[in-house]
Amino acid sequence: SGTPPAPGRRFRREEEELAAAAAVRREVEADAVYSVVARLVLSPDWPALPSDDVHAVARAVAQFLAGISSLVLPARKWRDHRCWGRFKGFAEFQHLESLAFAALARIRAAKSGKPSGGVGGAAAA
Repeated sequence: SGTPPAPGRRFRREEEELAAAAAVRREVEADAVYSVVARLVLSPDWPALPSDDVHAVARAVAQFLAGISSLVLPARKWRDHRCWGRFKGFAEFQHLESLAFAALARIRAAKSGKPSGGVGGAAAA
């Protein structure tokens, strides 16, 4: 009726709400990174990289999206590209790299017609 919830119950509800908000944020981040990675690697101006290893490609893509110059994708050549540095403000590079890896796995799965296992499945591989 008019009785407020017990403090323990209220705390659990707040924890659940925070967990749900964090899950939504992770999903939005993953979708945003996927969208940009797909636009980037499927564009005709994306170069053939020296390695086809998905981890090496994910690292190169994450560096590109963070605006980090590399021997493979030097800033002097790529800094004017619309995706260069798009996620420069991302909190952790490793998180961006894992999202890039998941996006690449999802793109490769779509090309081959196989399910990717989602963000969690691809990142855990």
